Amino acid sequence: MDRVFATASWAIVVRGLLTIGFGVAALVVPRGLHGLALLFVAYAVLNGLVLLVGGLWASESGPGWRLLVAEGLIGFLLGIFTPMWQGRSGPQLLAGIAVWGLATGLLQLAQTRRLGEARASAGLVVAGLAAIGFGGASALLMPFLGDVAAPGQPLTFVAAAYGFVAGTAFLVFGAQARAASRGSPEEPSPDP
Repeated sequence: MDRVFATASWAIVVRGLLTIGFGVAALVVPRGLHGLALLFVAYAVLNGLVLLVGGLWASESGPGWRLLVAEGLIGFLLGIFTPMWQGRSGPQLLAGIAVWGLATGLLQLAQTRRLGEARASAGLVVAGLAAIGFGGASALLMPFLGDVAAPGQPLTFVAAAYGFVAGTAFLVFGAQARAASRGSPEEPSPDP
């Protein structure tokens, strides 16, 4: 497991909890597109801050910290600027979610490629693919904007699915990174 992820394992776990919280809130909170917009903004800003702090925290652990910081910066900035783009219409929100999902998903896949450990990075692959799916679904739903984010409508379910799938994947990956930071449980401990 990469030292950057081992050092920032706390941030990965917090990110997993935030992402699952986003999924739950997507089912419970939204009141149409504007409710989902506020929820996405809060999630993107908090998630971005966690990644920024986690990436900077791990900056002395190796070169991979830059990808975490880049992903955090994208989330934070899109979270801040999406409400400014949104105005009173929803296409800009969906465009913001689409850009965020595609950019963060691709960065997560780049991180797994850098890791090169299939078993250890499976959670990050799943989370990256889920983010790309969330972003792609947002882009595909733009022409059908009407009620796509109303409770019980497609974007609400896509957001919830992303939250549950990616959040669980982050928790698994964070636990693996945490275990790696403490020494692999499969390795026998040295005899005193």
